[in-house]
Amino acid sequence: MSDMMNQHCSHEVPSTLGRPKANQRTFTDAMLAYLNGASPWLRFIGIMGIIYSGLMVGGGLLFFFAVPVMEGISDGIAGFGFSFEIFGWIGAWGGILYMAMGICMLIPSIYVHRFGAKIRSYARTGEDRDLEQAFKSNKSLWKFCGILFISGIVFVVLSMAFGVLAMVALGFYI
Repeated sequence: MSDMMNQHCSHEVPSTLGRPKANQRTFTDAMLAYLNGASPWLRFIGIMGIIYSGLMVGGGLLFFFAVPVMEGISDGIAGFGFSFEIFGWIGAWGGILYMAMGICMLIPSIYVHRFGAKIRSYARTGEDRDLEQAFKSNKSLWKFCGILFISGIVFVVLSMAFGVLAMVALGFYI
């Protein structure tokens, strides 16, 4: 007689899964090898991201200092209908954009580096606290990326609406 036909056997799934006991974690050797193999790359990507974000913030500051250089060039470009004020606005907004992107890149880079460093520490010491901190950094990384993604979607939708309103206000019809 099969279990499906047995009236005395319950086929219901328990409503809650039991929690594993504190010291009965099961990490296979392959899992640990994958974590240990990822750790140097995570730390490398984190460090390179921090350096790159610093370069982006520095590049954003250069936009502000490039405006006086453009002052000399603006006389030659004035014949094309451009004025010095346009270069000032482009420099200011370009600098702000680059610095904002650099700061937005700094935060996930720090989380990635922490994740890799804590995995490395766990591999050396075997302390559960290090692994817990590693996964906390990983959670924070993806939470930040999710919030940034949602903010980007909102920004794109608002930009599109503003663009349509600007076109209508200027007399361009869709």
